Amino acid sequence: MKTLSCLFLLGVVLMLGSCVPEFENPLPCERVEADSRLLDDWRSAPNADDEQSRLAFHARSNGWYDIVFLTGVNRRSGTNGLECTIYEGFSTRVNDRSFLCLRLRQRDFADRTDAPTNYRFLIAGYKVGRQNLAIRILSESKVRNLIEAGVLQGQSGQSHTGGAVVVTSAPEALRDAIGRIPDEDLLGEPMRFRRAR
Repeated sequence: MKTLSCLFLLGVVLMLGSCVPEFENPLPCERVEADSRLLDDWRSAPNADDEQSRLAFHARSNGWYDIVFLTGVNRRSGTNGLECTIYEGFSTRVNDRSFLCLRLRQRDFADRTDAPTNYRFLIAGYKVGRQNLAIRILSESKVRNLIEAGVLQGQSGQSHTGGAVVVTSAPEALRDAIGRIPDEDLLGEPMRFRRAR
C-alpha cells in the first residue's frame, strides 16, 4: 500500500472505523456540473480522539471539484501537525439521491515514486443543508454482500485502503444497482460537517 497516497483514505477509515470499497469506474453523469451547495469550507465536530477535520470544495471549469481534506486541525502543538490530501471528483445523482465520486488528484503524483498504480474512485452519498453536510461512503461490508449476491461485479483483496473490496462493475450497472438499493442497505455511517464560516 502506498502510505503517502492514501492519507485521506486512511483518515476516512479511521473516522469510520472500517474499510471502504474502491471502484474502478465512477457513477455515470449525463452533465457534470458542480453542486454549488458544496462549494465552501466545512469543519467536522471533534471525533472520539478530539481530532477535527476540514473539507473544502473548489469548482473547476469542467464541473469537477478539487477537494482539500485536512485532518488534525485542532492538534496540540508538538504533535505531527496537519495532514492534507487533495482529491478530485464530481457530483452526480441517482434517482433523487446525491453522490460524490472522488479519487486522489492525479497531477499531485506526476513525478513521485510513491504514486498509486491506479486511481480508483470512492463513492459517497451526501446530503447538504444550509449549514450542514453529511457524507456517507458506501459500506465495505454492504458492497461485499452485493458482490456475493451477484448484484455488482468485484474482486477481493486489492483495495489501497486495506479493505478487501474493489468493484469492477460498469458505470451504468453500478448506477442501476445503487438506484434500487435503499441508503440503509448501502451506505456507511455519516461523517458530519458544518460550514466553517
